Amino acid sequence: MARALSGASRTDDVYVVFFDGEEAVKDWTDTDSVYGSRHLASKWKADGTLARIKALINVDMIGDKSLDILTEENSTQSLRKLVWDTASDLGYKAYFLNTGEKVEDDHMPFLQLGVPSLDIIDFDYDPWHKDSDTMDKLSPKSLEIVGTVVLESVHRLERQIKADDEFHGVVGLAPCI
Repeated sequence: MARALSGASRTDDVYVVFFDGEEAVKDWTDTDSVYGSRHLASKWKADGTLARIKALINVDMIGDKSLDILTEENSTQSLRKLVWDTASDLGYKAYFLNTGEKVEDDHMPFLQLGVPSLDIIDFDYDPWHKDSDTMDKLSPKSLEIVGTVVLESVHRLERQIKADDEFHGVVGLAPCI
C-alpha cells in the first residue's frame, strides 16, 4: 500500500500507520485497549495534526481466505458508503457485506475525537487469536481485493475533497492483517 501510494502526486498527505497494543491486558475497557491508536490520536490532537485529518481507514483482519467484510456500524456512514460503493464499482461487492455490527477497534479514538473513520474488518475469522492462526490461513487474493478497494477509495476521497468540503485534511490508513 505504501509503495503504491508513494508513486503518485497527491493533493494531500497520506499516512500509513501500523498500530500496536490493540488488545486488552486484562479486560477490554476504554482504558485497557487500543493503546497505540489512543496514543496517536491524543498526540495528533495536541500537535494540531488531528484537525487536518480528512479520514481514517482502519484495515484489520482482512487476510482471511473466506473474505467477508461486515459493515462496521460505529464507522462514519459517508466514508463507509464511499468505500462500499468503490468495492461495488470494482466488482468486489460480494466481499463487502451490507450486514454488520458495532466493533470497537483502532478507529474509535479518532472517531471519538471527530475524525471521519472507517473500520474495514473481517470479524468472522475462526482461528483469530488462537495457535491455529497461522500464515496458511491467509489469502493473497483477499489482501489484493482490500488493497485495491482502499487505494481507489483514497483516490476518490481526494477527488471528493476537491468537489466539496465534507472531509478536511489528511487521509490516514491504519492497515492490520
